[in-house]
Amino acid sequence: MALIRYSGEIPIKSYPVRTRLENLVQKDIKFFLKKGKIEFEEIRKSSGRLFVYSENPKEVCDIVRKIFGVASCSPAVEVPNDIEAIKATLISYFKDKLKAKETFAIRARRLKIYPINSKEIENILGDIVLKSYPNLKVDLTDPQLEIFVEVREKNAYLFTDIIKGVGGLPYGFSGRIVVLFSGGTDSTLAAWYLMKRGADIIPVYMDMNEFWSNRAHNRVVNALTWIREWIPIESKYYYIVPIWKIHSSIKLFDEKFRCLFCKALMYRIAEIIAKNENARGIATGESMAQVASQTLDNLYFLSSLIEIPIYRPLIGFDKQEILDKAREIGLYEISSIDVGKCKLVPKHPATYISEANASKLRAILDEIDFDLVLSTIKRKTF
Repeated sequence: MALIRYSGEIPIKSYPVRTRLENLVQKDIKFFLKKGKIEFEEIRKSSGRLFVYSENPKEVCDIVRKIFGVASCSPAVEVPNDIEAIKATLISYFKDKLKAKETFAIRARRLKIYPINSKEIENILGDIVLKSYPNLKVDLTDPQLEIFVEVREKNAYLFTDIIKGVGGLPYGFSGRIVVLFSGGTDSTLAAWYLMKRGADIIPVYMDMNEFWSNRAHNRVVNALTWIREWIPIESKYYYIVPIWKIHSSIKLFDEKFRCLFCKALMYRIAEIIAKNENARGIATGESMAQVASQTLDNLYFLSSLIEIPIYRPLIGFDKQEILDKAREIGLYEISSIDVGKCKLVPKHPATYISEANASKLRAILDEIDFDLVLSTIKRKTF
């Protein structure tokens, strides 16, 4: 069987919230095991743990480690919590691993109701291993083999591996957020971080068409395919907004504000979609001072354009931190594909906007027929 631990913050929630979170994690586990065609007999919940009974506990752990709300998973063997049963199982079940190593350690945990404390359990089990395998030595600092024992109400669980999960909160628990999504590393990682905190994301791709390359939308599709692997829902959709048409029809008073105008346009459209979707805000992959439109002055201006909250999960990350995290979670190879550069980017984009120029940009935005823009939007599944 597979022993699954919840994300650390779930057990400390109030009982009603904790119960809801645990039920969501259990539902998501069933979804992904079914999707991965992993057979299991049952899923049982007990005192901050989930137990998935399956002939393939390692495959179960490989899947559930990517489920939001799971802290870790261990392929384990379940025995009655009688100390003699634990001793016998320890010697027989792990004999191949014990024979192959020179040093070992026993790490025990138990519920307080169990009459033998954790240290005593470790000593009892350590003694039986030393008697059975006299060539072995105890090393509590850096052992070649660690055997973990969890003693609970009726049963005990023995295992050697703790496979780290992604943690966070179950997908969708926190509500819905619209994400400005280009398929690049920043926006995709921002979406992933929001999902990790329980957000149900609605990606919105702003299509620049003739001002970019056709590879840009291909990257979006690939990034959404990657995102899809983390979402425990049968069908998801994203929006495509052809904002290139607006850029084609509007000449600015100064082209150095083109990037700022473009981002302002995205904010306004995302806000309308968010209200239509009953979302609790919009999110971006912006990182402070990374590019011209992301200086603090320009972010302040952009934030003033809409009424709903803006979430920027990467605001304090530098580029290397973003890339390192993308590599860690398997995103980098997809999101870092070269899709060329936007042809509208001015040679010297504005890093600051005065109040007078801000008023001019607001006036241009106010003249745009957003109802007409919305009529051109496409919605596609991913």
